[in-house]
Formats: sequence, C-alpha cells, structure tokens
Amino acid sequence: MNREETEGLRDSLPEDMRDIDILVNNAGLARGYPKAWEASAINVDQVFDTNVKALIQLVRLFVPRMIERGSGHIINVASIAGIETYPHGSVYCASKFAVRAYTESLRKELVNTPVNVSMVSPGLVETEFFVQRLDGDEAAASKVLEGDVALSPRDIADAVVWIATRPARVQVGEIVITSTRQGGVLQTHRGPFVGGAASSSQ
Repeated sequence: MNREETEGLRDSLPEDMRDIDILVNNAGLARGYPKAWEASAINVDQVFDTNVKALIQLVRLFVPRMIERGSGHIINVASIAGIETYPHGSVYCASKFAVRAYTESLRKELVNTPVNVSMVSPGLVETEFFVQRLDGDEAAASKVLEGDVALSPRDIADAVVWIATRPARVQVGEIVITSTRQGGVLQTHRGPFVGGAASSSQ
C-alpha cells in the first residue's frame, strides 16, 4: 500500500466506519536471504514500504481522530527479528526494529491521551511469509516450519484480542510470543522433548 493508496483510504470507507476503535497493523514481508550489501534496492524498498511506511501512513490517517474522540488502540505486529538480529536478515530485521522504535515512540507521545499503543512480537508463524520470502518455493518454505516449531495465525490473533479487550486503564506494552520449540530467531527444537513428550501441539 503506497502513500497515494492510503491518503484517501479513510474517506473511501462508509461514513460509520471511518472512526475506527482499534487499528491493527499486521504486515510482514521479506525477500530472500541476501547479505546486507547484496540486497537489491527494489527489495529493500518493497520491504520498508510494506513493513514500515504503510504502518506509519495508517497511524497518520486514523490516530488524529482517536485523539479527538478520546479513545482508541493501536496494535502493531512486529517480530522477534525486531529484538534479535540474524545473518542474511539485515533488511527484514531493520524493518522490524523500525516498527519497534516507532511503536515505543508513539506510545510515549500519546501518554497524555487515552489512546493505547501495544506491540506483538511473534516468532515463527505458519503463514505464507516464507513462501513469499523464497519466491514461491513451497517445498523450501515448508522445511523452515517442519517439526511443529511454528505458531498458528490463531495464536497471534488470540494475543491481539487479549490486548484489545483489557480495561481502558491497562496498556499492554508488548507481548513476545513463540512456540514452545523456539528459543530465539535461530534456535528451534524439532526432536522429542526431554521427558519423552512427542509434540507441543494442542
């Protein structure tokens, strides 16, 4: 979503939907695993346009009315890649660190208003993210997620709903959420658990 597309977005909505109560920015895009100096300019622009600039544009679009109304909640979905970097992930990590910095600054700027700002930082999630990252290679993408190491999209949705349903006086700054089998961006466990448990699935 580019600037031209977002500028008129609010006015294009039905009148009774223009003043939204909860804005969830949930964009995540990466392109390949290049070394930092080998990332193409086109891919860098696409990642930052999607992950960072669209988020900022949507905040600009909807938050002023939240302030005027005296209510609202912004929930930005970041990533554990915005906490911990990894090789060949420089552009994606930079975009998610930017989301973290923007979200934390926004929360501080809105502290004198009733508008809440929260962030969800997931680990691996079973979505189309890796298919897109690997240029449609579904077999390679499935290998990244094999072994029950990923969360489901519902797990992230549950976290967002929980944040959004806290009392207005409660501001959840951040939820970091991974599967039981993920310890960090480069640490996953695909074998049996110690003690003999075969799976973490519920």
